[in-house]
Amino acid sequence: MSSILVIRPDHIGDVLLTTPLLEALRKGFPDAKISILIGSWSREVLYRNPDVDEIIVCDLPWLARSKDSWSKWSRVFITAYHIRKRRFEVTVNPRIAVKSALFSFLCGGKFRWGFDVPKSRWAWTNVVKYNSNKHVVDCYLDIAKNLGCPVDTPLLKLFPSEADEMYAESLLHDKHNVVVISPGAGCEARLWEPDRWAKVADYIVENGFKVLFTGTTAERALIERIRSQMRKESVSLAGHLRILQLASVIKRSICVLSLESAPMHIAVAMRTPVIALFGPGNSQQWGPYENGLPNVVVEKPIECRACKKSRCRSRKCMKLIEVSDVIEAFDNVMSFLGI
Repeated sequence: MSSILVIRPDHIGDVLLTTPLLEALRKGFPDAKISILIGSWSREVLYRNPDVDEIIVCDLPWLARSKDSWSKWSRVFITAYHIRKRRFEVTVNPRIAVKSALFSFLCGGKFRWGFDVPKSRWAWTNVVKYNSNKHVVDCYLDIAKNLGCPVDTPLLKLFPSEADEMYAESLLHDKHNVVVISPGAGCEARLWEPDRWAKVADYIVENGFKVLFTGTTAERALIERIRSQMRKESVSLAGHLRILQLASVIKRSICVLSLESAPMHIAVAMRTPVIALFGPGNSQQWGPYENGLPNVVVEKPIECRACKKSRCRSRKCMKLIEVSDVIEAFDNVMSFLGI
């Protein structure tokens, strides 16, 4: 095997969930050149990753969140054309979507590997059964196994630089017992009520911990709304951290509270316990991947749970999660850690 292209132009968490697959491919084909195509927003996830030889950036319009994303169609076809000319021996695309399958087909590859699902089966020369009852990481690794790659103990991986570590240390040098709260999400259906976040944050501070809010620049307003309803002090770094700086901060924290979002997966990669609130997402497939730590998913077993909707008028699955549910999860994690 001389060349492998992995196509994963999704969001930050999706790319991070692909790192065990990349490691398996490297172990199975140590002499192959492994390239990966990702969106520009996820590039930092793979910095210094020893399992990747080349990063190809292409912002696919249907995955980009910017308003002018549809103007990038010409770049998509140009990128696919140039990739096709390179004649990769193997192309792997673990995403289940018609548009991504079409893009993979345009990129070519002697052997194109994907999942055996009706809407994208036509694009692949080799298919692997998709098991919706398994975590997506394990599904991705099924592709590696079918390629003959060894799979040992899969772990999500990030590689912050020394500068990232020093920056995090400078931020937290006078702060101990830090708990990170990341209340933002990629879609509004996953959000939890600000007043409930505020009550949980107050409880954490009252028990001797320091609360540090993290998020994107776009999530600053949400975080300030939460902080304005708190009785206790907190700190916000929303919009001030790059991905690997956030990873270094999370590495130094005791616990992370988040929704179904990138910080949840970053916490798993940095071996920090995470409490994740789930509603429209399927926690069995997309929850914190097993890493030997007391990660907790807080969710309610209602009929419409895991609907995968990005918008919902009622948001019943999230509203049913009470403050007491999250506090109980936090207490259980602290008890497990002996704190």
